[in-house]
Parts: sequence; structure tokens; C-alpha cells
Amino acid sequence: MNRDEIKDSIAAYCLGVLDPEEKKIIAEQIASGDPEILRIYNEMMQVTSALPYEAPAKKTPRRLKTSILAAIEPENKPATQHVYLQKKTPLWNKLSMPFSVATVIALALIIMYSAILNSEIKTLRSQISIGQELMTKLRNQLAVQRQILNIVQFSELRIIKVAGTETSPTSKGKIYWDTEQNKAVFYAYDLPELPSDKDYQLWMIRSDYPDPVDAGIFTVDENGFGTITLDVISDSQNLSAFAVSVEPKGGMPQPTSDIYLIGGISGR
Repeated sequence: MNRDEIKDSIAAYCLGVLDPEEKKIIAEQIASGDPEILRIYNEMMQVTSALPYEAPAKKTPRRLKTSILAAIEPENKPATQHVYLQKKTPLWNKLSMPFSVATVIALALIIMYSAILNSEIKTLRSQISIGQELMTKLRNQLAVQRQILNIVQFSELRIIKVAGTETSPTSKGKIYWDTEQNKAVFYAYDLPELPSDKDYQLWMIRSDYPDPVDAGIFTVDENGFGTITLDVISDSQNLSAFAVSVEPKGGMPQPTSDIYLIGGISGR
């Protein structure tokens, strides 16, 4: 029921002719204390309470009744019968409230389910991303192991240990050097992770050359692991040590920062 229908139904409520559902709605509106509803209700109650005290109807004489009917029914045409139906609340109005509640609940459930699905999708994507990163790391580690295996199969293999300096005391590394073919694989671990604008750079220290010689740049993962392959080590007889420094992205011609790792070549 809308507000106009409620006001129109107050009189019927006072007369007790509403169905139970309509009666309940009107009673709730009256109990709500709405000033206009209460005014109409009080007025209707005054009218209906006065009805039992009205003068009783007297029986109309038969002759008078016949004369009246003859006067209001010209040409003996039967009077048109008017049937007045009590105004009922449309079914849609009765169903609108529960239907709206059901619709809101359904929409809420859909939204909740969509949120759960989105969360699961994000979780799966995250797991896929982690899996891909892990596969990449495993491939890189496998490539390093293959490089080492390709070198250690030769009899002329030297293993050079490099250790962390005061700048990075927990860092370590090794160089697997095939002195016969002058190839080597260097790997390090526990190095600090660098910002995106920095690289680690490997240097060869030579006894016949005053400045370090660039041997390549590398990065490390979140565990501080990094590696680099030296395909050719020229004039290795004068090579005396390896060292690692942190340089701007892409490397520098000469070291510009402190040394993080260093290891000398002994036992020549």
C-alpha cells in the first residue's frame, strides 16, 4: 500500500471490513505515530462510534414506495444497477516489498560470490607468477650447473675462492677455471640486493697491468645469488686475483666503489 491507499483504507479499518493483511498494515501505520494518519484515524473512529446512536430506520409505506419508484423509472425501464467494489490493494504492491528484499539479497549474494571469485583468481595468478619465477630460477641454476660441468670435466681445473670484504663480510663466491681452455664460471651468493640502477661488476687483477680489467656485469636475486661466464681469459699467466664492486647500471671502465668480493690466485 502507498500512503494514499493507507489513508483511504482507515475508514474501512475502523469499520472492521479489511482483510487480515491490510488490517495489519493499517495498524502498523497507526502505531507509528504519524500525525496525519492519527488525525484521520481519530476522525473516522468518532464517526463510526456514533453510528449505533443514529435514529433507527422506519419502514416506508408500500403506497409511497410505489409512487417514488414510478417517478424515478420513466417508461418502465429497469434502473441500471451499479455495483461498487471495495478497492483492493494491487497484488504487485503486496508483492513489491518481499520481492525487493529478495532482489537485494540476491544482488548481495552475487556481489559476495564475485568478490570470492576475484580473490581466488588473484591467488591463482599470484601462484602462477611464483611458479614461473621459480621455473626461471631453476633454469638459471641448471644453466650454471651445466656450465660448471662443461668445465670440471677437464683435468686442468682450478677452483678459486673469493670472500667478502668489510663492505660485505658475509658474501662468498667461487670461480671454476678451466686453465687449459682459459674459460671460467664465476658465481657468488649472499650479496646484497641492489637497486635497479646498479650492477655488480667482476674485475680481473693482473700483475702486468696497473688497473683492473673488466670481466663483465651481473645481478643477483633476492637470495643474493649471481653468476657470470668468462668465455675467454686472455694472457692468464699474469692473472693474480678476481674482485667484485658495485657500479652504475651497465658497468664502468674502472671500479668506482668499494670492493665487495675478492680472491687471489695462488699456487702457480
